[in-house]
Amino acid sequence: MTTSQISLLVLILVGGIGILLIGVSALMKAAARKKAKACTAVTMGTVIDHRFMGEGRMNPVLEYTVDGTQYRAKKQFRGIKTKSLSGLPIRTQATAYEDAKGWLHVQTGPIARLGTLAEQLWPLGSQMTVYYNPSNPDKSYVERPIVGNFATLMFNIAGFLLIAMSILLYVLIQR
Repeated sequence: MTTSQISLLVLILVGGIGILLIGVSALMKAAARKKAKACTAVTMGTVIDHRFMGEGRMNPVLEYTVDGTQYRAKKQFRGIKTKSLSGLPIRTQATAYEDAKGWLHVQTGPIARLGTLAEQLWPLGSQMTVYYNPSNPDKSYVERPIVGNFATLMFNIAGFLLIAMSILLYVLIQR
């Protein structure tokens, strides 16, 4: 193989993977938009539990009823922004809140109980709005649809970096 062929192969393979990642991000966003558009019926859901996935990630679990059948939904966030202040000589108060753009902010100190923070944000028995698909009530979202999240952002960044890297490699191999 000549260097021109190798550089072209690198450009196509690495750049192609980048384009594929950007395409996956676009598909994820399209699926979220389609779900949000289909969820036109509204009901109230009751917080029945909290889920903890580590590293400050927590979600309320809601139960809602449509035509006598109970369903469950987990509130989603655009992403989680955590700040850990452990090791500081001053006492810090653990806090958590959701901003207007759908990001969950969690600040923890040396001792933090996520269960307490979740209970303060979403007390068991409290009500939240659930939007569901009238044709398929199991498809739903809580309070607001999340279209672009942290995962789609990372797919886009990785895709653009791979495309840039493939162009750079192409130029370097051509020299």
